[in-house]
Amino acid sequence: MTTVRRNPWLVGRQAPGSPETTLYCFPHSGGIAGEYVRWAPELPGTQVYAIGLPGRASRTREKPITDMRTLVRTLVDEVPFGESFVLFGHSFGALLAFEVARELRDRGLQEPERLVLSGCPAPQSGIEVLDVTALSDRDIMVRLGDRYGGIPPEVLDNAELLTQLAPAFRQDYLLLGRYSFEPGRPLAVPAAIFGGSKDNVPRERLEQWRELFEAVPPLRMFDGGHFYFREDDRRFFSELRTFLHHQSSR
Repeated sequence: MTTVRRNPWLVGRQAPGSPETTLYCFPHSGGIAGEYVRWAPELPGTQVYAIGLPGRASRTREKPITDMRTLVRTLVDEVPFGESFVLFGHSFGALLAFEVARELRDRGLQEPERLVLSGCPAPQSGIEVLDVTALSDRDIMVRLGDRYGGIPPEVLDNAELLTQLAPAFRQDYLLLGRYSFEPGRPLAVPAAIFGGSKDNVPRERLEQWRELFEAVPPLRMFDGGHFYFREDDRRFFSELRTFLHHQSSR
């Protein structure tokens, strides 16, 4: 399969046949879209796209957007979501996916059929943001590795890799530092909340997402840390497939 881009915001491979739905994945802070594109073989019948933000990866020459409201509005302006789609967001990406769902609703546009919020505390509970203004690239990566894991030692010892990776994290944390949650009407979109049993995001803060939806979303806890989907991948994909195809297992 070849990589296709409908526009700079979308990264993915053309799914075979006639996909039943499209899954848009919103990566974590500093996340690489390719990790989510590689989920496609595990999700038959689904067109998988990852959201690629300006200032990151292949869009590094573009000016990053460091205001959440502007980012959400621009994203909704630029991405043709279509008629049948699901949003998945992990960590920072969960917050962005949630705000995109609210923006679609508030504009009277087609809303997602379902929404998966992963590894992120509910925004009304307050979001702890790493202050990166005085940190070097290496210090940013060390702090993130201590908090979330997933930063190999060879990355910390490679100045060239740090130069490539750290700016995206810096941009996302500057954006989060300027974010302020605005209460609004609960979303009517069916949702699910995913989290890792060993993550430092406590279960009760995941459960607070339920306050933001008309119907109470189920909470699924997986064996692992912040990136539980890399550790408990078999169960993760099983749950995600079930949710994508209209059934929420209990």
